[in-house]
Amino acid sequence: MLQRWTKTLTDEGFQCSKEFVFTELFGDSYVIRKWHLHELPHDHVSINNALVIEKTSQFCLLVDPQMQAVTWLKCQAQAANQLVATT
Repeated sequence: MLQRWTKTLTDEGFQCSKEFVFTELFGDSYVIRKWHLHELPHDHVSINNALVIEKTSQFCLLVDPQMQAVTWLKCQAQAANQLVATT
């Protein structure tokens, strides 16, 4: 699909890069650095997933066997005083 979009854009006279990078389009390097301080892993999958979570207006289903996303979400919410964790 990306190849078709690239071809369509170039056929219409638009310039575009050869490689699509999700974080360059939707990410903010300052915000991503703050996420890393709140224990988000540095891999691209985690960053892309965090961007989807932050940009969506709907609920996200997290499949998180290592509990990395849950840890990050708790740190994010606690830093913003929006979470009270109960056990």
